[in-house]
Amino acid sequence: MLWLHHLSQRSLWCYGLLAFVITLVAGCGPSAEDLLRDLRAAEIEKRQRAIVTLVKIKDPRAVEPLMKLLKEDESFYLRRKAAHGLGVLGDLQALPVLLEAAQKDADDFVREAAIQALGQLKATQAEEVLFETIEKAEQPGIRRASAFALGAIGKPEALAPLVEALRDSDPSVRAAAAWALGELGQKEAVKSLIALLVEETDNSVKAEVATALGRLEDRRAILPLVEALQDRDPEVQERSAKAIDALSTEIIQRALLLGLKEEVAALSQRVKELESKLQGYQDQTKARLQRLEQRAITGAKAPLTVVPQGGAPSQAPGLPSPKATVPGAPKPPSPDHIPLALAALVPKDRQVIIADIDKFTYTGIRGCRCHIEAYEGQVYKEHKHRAAFKRLKGKDRKNPECLKCHATAFGKKIKGGKPFLKGNQCEACHGPGKEYRARSIKELYRQDPLEARKRSLELGLLLPGVNIVKKKLCAQCHWGGKDPKAPNKCPKSNKVFDFDEYYKEMRHTNVDPIDKIIATLSLGEREKWADILHVLDE
Repeated sequence: MLWLHHLSQRSLWCYGLLAFVITLVAGCGPSAEDLLRDLRAAEIEKRQRAIVTLVKIKDPRAVEPLMKLLKEDESFYLRRKAAHGLGVLGDLQALPVLLEAAQKDADDFVREAAIQALGQLKATQAEEVLFETIEKAEQPGIRRASAFALGAIGKPEALAPLVEALRDSDPSVRAAAAWALGELGQKEAVKSLIALLVEETDNSVKAEVATALGRLEDRRAILPLVEALQDRDPEVQERSAKAIDALSTEIIQRALLLGLKEEVAALSQRVKELESKLQGYQDQTKARLQRLEQRAITGAKAPLTVVPQGGAPSQAPGLPSPKATVPGAPKPPSPDHIPLALAALVPKDRQVIIADIDKFTYTGIRGCRCHIEAYEGQVYKEHKHRAAFKRLKGKDRKNPECLKCHATAFGKKIKGGKPFLKGNQCEACHGPGKEYRARSIKELYRQDPLEARKRSLELGLLLPGVNIVKKKLCAQCHWGGKDPKAPNKCPKSNKVFDFDEYYKEMRHTNVDPIDKIIATLSLGEREKWADILHVLDE
């Protein structure tokens, strides 16, 4: 036992020596009072060291100096550090200063740090500010920080803006919104999270969505999470597995039982739909064969007819007579329902849904973020329409005749009361968007995309090639070169408009989720929705 006694004595000696060294080193550094004075030093390095150290030791006396520094310091880097420090120190007296910095600071990184600090403080008073920044802030970092802050605060009122943020154009914002919804614990978000897990292409977002679904403990998430186990990305696989493990055994068993019943019902419905499609394809194939046989007998230029059993010759299936109407084809539009301003753009022989766009409100391009490729991609950035207003010089920038074509919504109703929107923005061709971009319409697109498109057309949406003629729309401002006195002939330009070449250069069609649905419609369904699906060729 003597060796154990010596070992204990040696350990005590070592611990004593270590304590002495730590005390010696600590005594060599600046005191808290010195650090508080250094917050007012002229040298940036001193102020930075003081902020970092005071926050690390969590000295409450640093709160007021940091508040002053956040408001007055010229260095955006130190203001950002101060905002971060106030969040760590967790004193609510800093709330007014942080709110002001989150909204008004000239630097986006400082605003982002202030928003993060509001989340650390769990400041429910900041919710309205965060609702606005998550929706309207131009910088993705600010929208991302707003999502994290709303999740940290954890109030149920944040559900709607966070669900909307799942559709943000920036992947980091979508991932932050998914994390925040997991923190929120509202099962109303499950449906939107599942939809994002299925459709998302960014692996970091899918991983966060899987984690959020595991935290919400809802049986509807079981099957999507099981499918996510087959994802190619290891992180998505691991997060999905952990999410499934997080769900209680009872929920999993109940989900499997109900899921099997639902799967059987869904498969039965799918089989019926496939049988209906197959019958339609068989009918089409039969009609084509009849037409080919008739052509082989009568010659290529002869009228194509089919002789039914025991009856007189009739027109071949699928080839309408000049006076006949094709079943399911849109009827010609009624002149009484065509707005005067759009009369020249609407096809003359087809029924379309068209609204009086003068009744609705323009909002500008920032409301078009859902169309990522057209909104943020190179397509629009390199688009000549974008620079239409910049090409105007001097007095032309106030000339109504010039602004009709070089600006958007001149003389129309614009959100915020602006006289016009610079350049040819999205709404120049697609109509005023405030009403058809409303949250209720976006929600309807998730539930019933076809009905949502119809409702959007009724609320002012213009879709070139669907309810207005592309070439006629372009010809409002572009001169075709046939009539030198034409109303769209610019007196300062003699450039002749070549629609075919121009349209190839300007085309920016996106594939929306609704287009995938349209591709699966049966013939009967296409007849039902003919007025919103028909593509105009003029």
